[in-house]
Amino acid sequence: MRDLKVPESGPKRNLLDATERLVVEKGFDLVSVRDITGAIKANVAAVNYHFGSREGLMDLVMSHVMEAVDAARIEALEDAARLESRGPLEKIVTAYVSSVLDAAGRVEMDLAFFLKLAGRVMVFPTALMSPALAEGRKQMKDLYLKALAGAVPQMEAADLEAAWEFFEAGLGQSLVNLRSDLAPSEQAEQWVRFGMRGLAGSGFNQKIDPTDPTDQTDPTDQSDQSDQSDLSEKAEKAEAQQIPENPKPAKAPKAKPKKPDDQSMMFDF
Repeated sequence: MRDLKVPESGPKRNLLDATERLVVEKGFDLVSVRDITGAIKANVAAVNYHFGSREGLMDLVMSHVMEAVDAARIEALEDAARLESRGPLEKIVTAYVSSVLDAAGRVEMDLAFFLKLAGRVMVFPTALMSPALAEGRKQMKDLYLKALAGAVPQMEAADLEAAWEFFEAGLGQSLVNLRSDLAPSEQAEQWVRFGMRGLAGSGFNQKIDPTDPTDQTDPTDQSDQSDQSDLSEKAEKAEAQQIPENPKPAKAPKAKPKKPDDQSMMFDF
């Protein structure tokens, strides 16, 4: 089994850092060994020497992200289970989203950079992962599906899994294309609403009207307001630790409705 321990310093860490920067910019598939070694002026044989192969290095990049995000997701889901009276389904979706922001602090990365890197990992096909990483992803998915099944027992397992996979894919794509005109905390709230609208479209939650293009949450529902407040507070704390404080940018104007066949932009908010 490959050693997936993240080095603290030295040539091996330099190669890892360079690879993560390139993956954020180009994606896993388009990053070559020569791109990596050229970025830090290392010998092209350095990747094989330190990691065994290009695949070994890419596994470490994915593991570096997944370990931090998964740890945050487990903790967030445990918190959601203890706060069932405040809306179990909302808490599950919020836990899944907010944990990605929280994980940036665990690896001491710039928040925006980490979110884009996490998005690259989220959209990477499970079938192309090493067996160990694929199993880790499956276990995390099963953990959240089990929680969702308890929150919406009326849903068929296959429908539940399909709706959740769509939500995961949308979140991953939006992270890869992280917006620069909105703070991550604001985008996180949009990701939660996106997830809730998708789940509501499958009959998950009666508090949200999927025909309403605006915010679907019930303004009189104190549990929903508390959920969003919790998410904003956690996200803003993560931003303050990771990125310089800047004036809040103006919100972008609402996008025009997309045509049904515009697949390339299906996950834009």
